[in-house]
Amino acid sequence: MSTPAIRFSPLSRYSVALACLVAMACGTSEAVVSRDAGGDASADMGRDAPREMEPDVPALDALAMDDAAAGDPPFRFLEERAGVCPLADALCDAIWPTEGTVTEWTSEERFGEVTRERTAWLYRPPDAGDAPLPLVVYLHGGTGNGAGLMALPFDELARGESLFWRQGDAACRFTYLDGFRDPEGARCTAPVRSYRSTEPFALLFPEGIPSVTSGADLARHWEDGRSPSPGQGTLEETRDAVGFLAHLIAESATRGDLDPSRVYVAGASNGGMMTQRLACALGEPGREALAQVSAVVISVAALPANLYDGTDGRPRCPRSGIEPPAMYFQKGRGFPTPDCARFPCDAPVADGDGRMPFGAPGSMHRVFSPDGGFVRSFEDTRDLFDGALASAFGADGPAVLDAIGLFTERSIRSYAGGRLELRVLVTEGGAPPTGGARAEFASPGRQWAFLSRFHRVDGRVEARRQGSSVRGTF
Repeated sequence: MSTPAIRFSPLSRYSVALACLVAMACGTSEAVVSRDAGGDASADMGRDAPREMEPDVPALDALAMDDAAAGDPPFRFLEERAGVCPLADALCDAIWPTEGTVTEWTSEERFGEVTRERTAWLYRPPDAGDAPLPLVVYLHGGTGNGAGLMALPFDELARGESLFWRQGDAACRFTYLDGFRDPEGARCTAPVRSYRSTEPFALLFPEGIPSVTSGADLARHWEDGRSPSPGQGTLEETRDAVGFLAHLIAESATRGDLDPSRVYVAGASNGGMMTQRLACALGEPGREALAQVSAVVISVAALPANLYDGTDGRPRCPRSGIEPPAMYFQKGRGFPTPDCARFPCDAPVADGDGRMPFGAPGSMHRVFSPDGGFVRSFEDTRDLFDGALASAFGADGPAVLDAIGLFTERSIRSYAGGRLELRVLVTEGGAPPTGGARAEFASPGRQWAFLSRFHRVDGRVEARRQGSSVRGTF
């Protein structure tokens, strides 16, 4: 392998591209510029009286179930073709991989009376060998899109390239709003660290459906369980997002170059909430392919209140009988986060990371985005999944707490004799974006290090004997 040019994980080619992408200012509608990275689109939608439902009702849409029973499944794979970047030329030049291959998957979804084309982007690294590749399914945030996730450094990580970043310490700490500063407040330069993956893997970037309320085709959302439906402005669900992901995972299992025993899902914000919804549905009838998922990563997200309580026509999480995967959360707190009925707003505020409330146990908060919707506190979210894992597998003991750097507390709890794990990183005083949290850790490396530790053996999640596939400081 040739020696690549030095690329700084939070500061390289994708940092400028990612800033452009989050603002959606590169060749897209001005209507999207003000959208929050995790937001969707619907202003001032208050919470009506919830419509109660049985807690264990499957999430399959009734019409989709009728179609499947009639031999007419709600999803049909159409084709795989060479991937052509759909974004603005300047952004494509900055983020589109020049090594490896990108292909575009298209499928047809039938949801009630609506038929639409669905898209996902598959990246395969070059010189990956003949063995089937692990697959990471990464879900974009609200108003984002799958193609735009090429701005993140996961393709370099998948190729085994070294990624470089700067790690803060007491002598040169990252202040979140002001960059690196020494104890006297002067700018400083933190030391360089590097990491890389020791094995190749494939990436699949599915796309939600275009936002109706923003009017921009590249602003897309997931049906993460909130009401109103993200990007659609209706209380009813408008697509089968869980079914779409199950369909893609089932399709990946038919290909000899992807490993069905090592399928992982990750996402941030709207994508992080969608990842939680998927984790709630593992093993659900009609979506058996989801049972291939071994581990998930959830960033800057809490569980939608509808999924926690089983309200507004959404099924309660988790469904009875499911076995959750290994789970990893990244969340921030200690930063004022809007918690108001209208968007945008400055007050009132809740404890959070600036985008997603953290909250106190038992509390419920509005998501700071045009779509709004309610989430339970992050501690309620964590405790719900901890309880589900403990019930399904048995906990090995209390969580082990330690610190990472100056701002981040790490909690690790294992289950079933170490077969599974719930890992939580909470960063004080700022958001933990995918590019790193307070410059104390390199988030892409930590995400892949966690995911790569798990696989499925005879249908059960197991910790791999080889352990993590990342080497270096991350």
